[in-house]
Amino acid sequence: MAGKPGPARAGNIGPLGRYLLPNGTDPGSNGRDHSAKGATMSGMVLDAVGVTARDMGASVAFYERLGFSFAPWTAQDKHVEAQLGGAGPRLMIDAADLAEGLIGAAPRPANHAQFALLCAAPSEVDARVAALAEAGHRVEAAPFDAPWGQRYATVADPEGYLIDLFAAL
Repeated sequence: MAGKPGPARAGNIGPLGRYLLPNGTDPGSNGRDHSAKGATMSGMVLDAVGVTARDMGASVAFYERLGFSFAPWTAQDKHVEAQLGGAGPRLMIDAADLAEGLIGAAPRPANHAQFALLCAAPSEVDARVAALAEAGHRVEAAPFDAPWGQRYATVADPEGYLIDLFAAL
């Protein structure tokens, strides 16, 4: 029948104009209410930050060390997401080949993609950075007391995305 969506396949667009994963699900829905709660006058809220990964296992392990909790996943999954404490913007990790299929070009390595995570205390900044360094991850800026009154550090995920960790002094 005309105007009726067919079975979902990789590359299909759903009835709301959003890309559907091969299993027919909307990769951004995650069972969440996407109504405009908390939206500004423009109607937008920051809902998610996305990164791509050539090695999903390495990226998931890195973000788990930062405190993110992912739903159970398998090596075949091309999209995973998590939230810190079950609130705020989601972190989405897409396999590089999924991202290439969506945008028609291979993802380029990050040169200055960055986001910041607020820690509960300066000691948490130190502990998380130490755990990441011990696991072999790159520390771009070791923890330091910044002149603006925060304990601050910068680490890089396996793909080169920069993550700042900070806490009030």
